[in-house]
Amino acid sequence: MLSSRVYALPYRPDTETRILSTYRSSNENLPVYSHIWKLEREVSPDGKYILKFYPELQRSSEPICLLKIAQDGIIKDIEYTTEGGNRERTVNNGFLIVPDFPVPCNIIPVVQKDAAEVYEDRTRAGGRIFVHRYSVSYREVDLQEAGSNGWLREDLHEPVGLRMITVIDDNGHEVLRQLWPLDGTWWIYEETAMRRSWRISESYNVELEKLRCRPINRATSW
Repeated sequence: MLSSRVYALPYRPDTETRILSTYRSSNENLPVYSHIWKLEREVSPDGKYILKFYPELQRSSEPICLLKIAQDGIIKDIEYTTEGGNRERTVNNGFLIVPDFPVPCNIIPVVQKDAAEVYEDRTRAGGRIFVHRYSVSYREVDLQEAGSNGWLREDLHEPVGLRMITVIDDNGHEVLRQLWPLDGTWWIYEETAMRRSWRISESYNVELEKLRCRPINRATSW
């Protein structure tokens, strides 16, 4: 069982967080492009922890993704809404993954009793409920492995310890992984099939990143 000091309050950063995401295109002839996300947090009157994701390089009055997390120590209830209400979901097992969505707003069980556990994801479509099962496992990672795989950024302080948490679907395919520092409130690195994301520091040179950033097309229904 994990130590009580590890991941005490995951997904509840106490400061504003910035995330750099790069995206792979299905067309190999197109270059990789990127976005920088600003993550703001607040606590609602009923005690829920609210996470709001905005594109840092574009003005936006409404968050692209909004999460409301129940404040009960271990994450259970999560309300998920996207801009304009294109997607809305509520889960009660602390497990929310949206790997096809461009915003890195996945929530997975960082603290669990065993090294591998199975979680259910239920979605409703056409009046039917579809159930998918995912295996969530973790393993310790050293700095050499993390550095050689490009999971760490030089602008962040070197973490004391690292743990990779991986999500596998019921077909045996890896759909998500997150690299967490010990005692971390947010992950350092996240990866899906089409996206890689890193937490970045305030000193990160946003002007250079603008050269690769592509405007967000709100006409799409993501």
